[in-house]
Amino acid sequence: MIETRGISFDVPGKTILNDLNFSLKKGSFNGIIGKNGAGKSTLIQILAGLKEPTKGEVLYQDLPLMKISDLAQKRAVLSQEIPVSFGLSVFDILLMGRFPHRPLSSNDFEFVDQIIEELHLQDLLETPYPHLSGGERQRVQFGRTLCQLMPFDDLSGKTLILDEPLSAFDLSIQQMVLKFIKRLQTEKNLTVVLILHDLNWISNCCDHVLLLEKGELQLEGRPEMVFTVENLKKYFGIETRIILNDKEKPNIIYL
Repeated sequence: MIETRGISFDVPGKTILNDLNFSLKKGSFNGIIGKNGAGKSTLIQILAGLKEPTKGEVLYQDLPLMKISDLAQKRAVLSQEIPVSFGLSVFDILLMGRFPHRPLSSNDFEFVDQIIEELHLQDLLETPYPHLSGGERQRVQFGRTLCQLMPFDDLSGKTLILDEPLSAFDLSIQQMVLKFIKRLQTEKNLTVVLILHDLNWISNCCDHVLLLEKGELQLEGRPEMVFTVENLKKYFGIETRIILNDKEKPNIIYL
């Protein structure tokens, strides 16, 4: 589905990413972890086609990512920093997710209505976007990325890329969002790539984890392979105990 071939990214005087090689399978749920400054957000931007690597290339379904003209119809991205859209309503922000599919039709407005219902946004529709709280804005922007990928019965071969999508959410909203993403991945074969600092969320949601340190890929594999007491001590400097849950996924207990 997505393959990196020796990708590196340099800025003057510093290497952010160094010679990364890995593959992400179609329909997989992939988590990228590592300490601050590891290169996670840069990697996400390269996988999304928002930045071009200094060296190497990214292939998307065997095609060079940077040469795909309709990429915005195949993948949607939710970044950490989203410019405030003054003067736009919540409905307008959601409808922006359909712009890559122009000309718009009645179906596009139906897709927006569906996302409003799925994410419980009905009470926000009359609120000017700049007046929303940080968590409300993030929920609306998450809805916009979902609108971009619709219809949901045709997600195989599409990718949702998320950089810290839960940072402004209450715990209940975090759970709702992750359950929703997981349902699209398991039932509709959506490929998901995300960064989260909460390692237990990563462990329970993902089937493939990549651990970066100083721009290099140190570990990758299933959560039970990556989340060991030894690895967490080595790469995060934390003391932990690991307990497998009823799904045989590691739960991390911080000591």
